[in-house]
Amino acid sequence: MPGTAVYKEPPVKSEIVTLTADYTFTMPSICELYVGGAGTVVAKLSGDATFRTYTGVAAGSILEGAFTAVKSTANGTTASNIIGRSRSTEAPAGA
Repeated sequence: MPGTAVYKEPPVKSEIVTLTADYTFTMPSICELYVGGAGTVVAKLSGDATFRTYTGVAAGSILEGAFTAVKSTANGTTASNIIGRSRSTEAPAGA
């Protein structure tokens, strides 16, 4: 339709979570976690002193929040194929 503004989301960057050890995101402004394999996710939100446990997370779910870290499989996370997504255009720390 002529003259209609079209909303476009800013670029989305992602960071694959490695679950062999507790994982701290290097990318700023993680705003959601995509969970590819069902299970429990133990994650920390920005500003929290402790981790939160999300149980029964279905495969393909998106958890929204300002996440800073995810616990390893040895420390409670049973979900798999987790990806942190950011809407920030900033480079990861140390880049």
